[in-house]
Amino acid sequence: MGTEAKVKRPRGIATQNKLVAAAIEALIEDGYVGATTTNIVARAGVSQGALFKHFSSKNDLLAAALTGLFAGLRQEFREEMAERRHEDRLAAGLRLFWQLCHSPRLPAAFELYLAARTDEELASRIRHVLVAHRAAVTEQAISVFPEEIQAHPDLGAVVVGMINMVQGGAMVSSVIPSAEADADGLATVERFIRCEVARLVGASES
Repeated sequence: MGTEAKVKRPRGIATQNKLVAAAIEALIEDGYVGATTTNIVARAGVSQGALFKHFSSKNDLLAAALTGLFAGLRQEFREEMAERRHEDRLAAGLRLFWQLCHSPRLPAAFELYLAARTDEELASRIRHVLVAHRAAVTEQAISVFPEEIQAHPDLGAVVVGMINMVQGGAMVSSVIPSAEADADGLATVERFIRCEVARLVGASES
């Protein structure tokens, strides 16, 4: 009996991972409306029964998908920044964050944000995911700023403002794509951030 349980456990984890990956794919390619359980299980190659064996509801699966999507983006940010360690960290970090937010993956998360606005059950499932992700992204973003201001009490607000600007630009770009507008938007955000950095550095030195 114990041996059988040990054999089943990795299979169960593998099935969960398939379902989460399939849900992420469905959100990216078909949006929230198209991310039906039928679509997801077909992509995962499992049955509806397998889905509800591992997740108590579709919303639980979507919350797990959102967690996985965010974790993948943060991991990519860490890996890319490690490769750009000889560049201007602030510029490299901001441009990479912009690039990741404008990939097809983050708009998939926006789909869940908007759906949760009028679906309290979905909102209750993803709220903690969003809070944890915002905290992790803020911590990662602070790490690319000059060390002399990383502990400044105002830096957190600057970083949150930057995140909101970049994500807002990504949401607009997902509907009205424009390479020129994206370039202008990135340049504007970088100017704002550098002005804020200069202000914080000056405050720290005075």
